[in-house]
Amino acid sequence: LAGLGRYLALCLTGCAGVAVLGARRPGVAAWNFVVLGLLAVLLAMPVWREGGDALDVVVVVDRSASMPQRADAWAEEFIKLAEGKRKVGQRLAVVTFGRQARVERAPSPSDTFQGFQRPIDADASDLAAALDAAGELIPSDHAGRVVVLSDGKATGSDSRASARRLALRGVTVDYVHKARPEGDWDVAVS
Repeated sequence: LAGLGRYLALCLTGCAGVAVLGARRPGVAAWNFVVLGLLAVLLAMPVWREGGDALDVVVVVDRSASMPQRADAWAEEFIKLAEGKRKVGQRLAVVTFGRQARVERAPSPSDTFQGFQRPIDADASDLAAALDAAGELIPSDHAGRVVVLSDGKATGSDSRASARRLALRGVTVDYVHKARPEGDWDVAVS
């Protein structure tokens, strides 16, 4: 309703301008109405989304060894919060990654996340493979958003190319940084 209110306010402003500017000549009044009406629509910045209200959100979780302790618990809490914010027509999926990407949960409008079930080789961090897997979960007729939960230390192929491919499809990629505090590394001296 807020978006509709913005459109109405701008249209009413345009109509008032037409009434003032074009009162003397009917041909000019009609032209002013068209121009001001189009200007009002453009100022409202409408967004065209293919697929109606269908929105797929894929949460991509870095589970590599470089992530801080309790990162899995933090990610699970993030996913639960995202599930609680899900609206009608929206689906949520979860992809995890270490050396390989794993689909933890396919897009679902109602399922609840039951925690991480798939084993991960934590000795690497292939963000590019995870972004590609996330893209495969979003049908071309749905709007999509990928939310990456990571420390940003990717060891696989170039993740920027994967993000660009998603962007070309109109899929937004958001990033939530979660890293170890400085000096929080486990070190063994022998």
